[in-house]
Amino acid sequence: MRRLLIISGAGLSVESGIRAFRTDTDSGKALWDEYDLEEVCNIHAFRGNFYHKTHMFYNKRRAELPTVHPNAAHLRVAEWYKRYPGQVINMTTNVDDLLERAGVPKEDTLYIHGYLKEIRYQMHEDSEEELVDIGYAQIDPDDYYWCKPNVVFFGENAPAYGAMYDTLESLTNQDLVIVVGCSNTVINFNWELFPAVMRGTKVVVVNPAIRYDEQMMYENAGVLVYRTGAVDAFNNPGLIKIVENHLEGKTPLQSKEK
Repeated sequence: MRRLLIISGAGLSVESGIRAFRTDTDSGKALWDEYDLEEVCNIHAFRGNFYHKTHMFYNKRRAELPTVHPNAAHLRVAEWYKRYPGQVINMTTNVDDLLERAGVPKEDTLYIHGYLKEIRYQMHEDSEEELVDIGYAQIDPDDYYWCKPNVVFFGENAPAYGAMYDTLESLTNQDLVIVVGCSNTVINFNWELFPAVMRGTKVVVVNPAIRYDEQMMYENAGVLVYRTGAVDAFNNPGLIKIVENHLEGKTPLQSKEK
């Protein structure tokens, strides 16, 4: 059975208005100007002096979610998921719920770095740690003995990495991978996918910020590149045809069609 694996990063959601880690799309101000990355996304800082500041930051991010909506790229992914049952796999480094709201059930997406609407908590020192979906609510961390956004921090184990690597290692010449909006900063998917390319896996990269040297590297490996945003790419008739022909077993992946 032919499969489509969609690996998405911040670039999938930024056109919905989700602020990327470094840019506030409304003001142009870097999100980290107000909150230092090493203070609000580091497990050691969280366990130290920045427990409350970290919760303030994630409360703010959670409150943003209901103000934004899935864009055309999310909806296209959900359309393929429904039209080709069992063939479309989603993994994302995003922690928002836009794929879910577009129509991909949460349990059918691998959230590599966690899920913003969830918290882990203990009510008492000797109670069991629990996981709960709190929706878009802002919380007071002092209502709990201990609580943490269910988001992977720097310096912390990432439980989903095992499943991610298992999927990447399972890729064959019957698979097509689209890497959309990934900066390759935290996880370098090039390192993970180039061995699969050598096994015959077909790969497409969607990213408007590809450097010239990256473009050459991809072209030399036979990887198709769309130097555009997610919405434009997932509305591109050529990319749609490539994906649907692949999933229907009609034609091999060849050249990018306009």
